[in-house]
Amino acid sequence: MKNKICFINTCSVWGGGEKWHYTTAKFFSQKYDICMVTNQKSELYQRSHSDIPCFPVAISNLSFLNPYKIYRLYHYFKKEQVNSIVLNLPSDVKTSGIAAKLAKVKNIVYRRGMPNPIKNSLLNRFLFKHVVTDIIANSQEIKRSLLAKSRIYFPRKKLR
Repeated sequence: MKNKICFINTCSVWGGGEKWHYTTAKFFSQKYDICMVTNQKSELYQRSHSDIPCFPVAISNLSFLNPYKIYRLYHYFKKEQVNSIVLNLPSDVKTSGIAAKLAKVKNIVYRRGMPNPIKNSLLNRFLFKHVVTDIIANSQEIKRSLLAKSRIYFPRKKLR
């Protein structure tokens, strides 16, 4: 089976994380089967949908409480036989991460682009212990900040 990677970024505005997801997905599409989950009203969707298969979903901070959204994402991951997902926003981690875990997606990767510490909430402790398999810090400064300032525990080996 060919590796299928799904890039998930539901931010409605264009910024550094969205540019990273777009350029990285385009690069990986030369070697892997790629898809995206994006907000249909976003610039990322407008730039991507003609080149990369996109599944439109609007995700908010409380979408993880919506069983219909989780089911839609779960069904999409199963139907597309996704092996790995790359997440952008904390809200993407909550909703898409849970759906991916239920769909038995092997690699659930959180790409962190901000040096802010991860909040020490019960939900985050669960997500980073049982759902997220890897964390990508897009700079050494962000990696140092996550290790020094985040009050939730995640194994150092998860952070790259």
